[in-house]
Amino acid sequence: MRELIRANALEWARQGCAQALSDWIEALPKPMRDADPWLEYWFGRAWIFVQPQRGRPALERAYEAFRVARDLRGQALALNTIVTGSYYEWANFAPLDRWLPEFERVLGPRCVAELDSESELRARAAFLIALLFRKREDPQLGVCAARLNELIDQEPDVNARVMAASTLFNYLNWQTKGDSGALVPRSCDSMRWSAVFRPLGEWTGPISIN
Repeated sequence: MRELIRANALEWARQGCAQALSDWIEALPKPMRDADPWLEYWFGRAWIFVQPQRGRPALERAYEAFRVARDLRGQALALNTIVTGSYYEWANFAPLDRWLPEFERVLGPRCVAELDSESELRARAAFLIALLFRKREDPQLGVCAARLNELIDQEPDVNARVMAASTLFNYLNWQTKGDSGALVPRSCDSMRWSAVFRPLGEWTGPISIN
């Protein structure tokens, strides 16, 4: 059952099967759950966009376990999901301050060289959101946006591209007032926004806080 959950959890979460996914994870023996941070991650991922207070603690525990295990992909995805969960909740963004040093470490030169491109893209998109809400004057903001733009044009998965492109559009709207048009991903032309977008949690459509 554990391997079945790990193989299908993302698709089940995208389909909105949070209750079923969390029930299956909770049905596993506790020693098995405690030994596998990916099960903790998927439990948190199942709930973060539906009941944030239920999903967030599990994601934070998963992140710590990934950090101890030096699983950089797990750390990148957990950071992404924690931040995008706060973004969707649209409540108190102050807790994001805690995660800024973790982004800096995971996306630092030594660690980022070991990350696959999709995991880096997801972490960069979340870091950009966190900086926009908590440290708009940070010089890393523009650097992060430029690197995210590069990753979008390289990413083959349309859902990941759309998620990251929407974050980049928000950066352009909020921070540059549209003056950095060169950053608009070339891949957006090919998307035509006609792909079958995934449900809540994958699609962070452009919004305005102006």
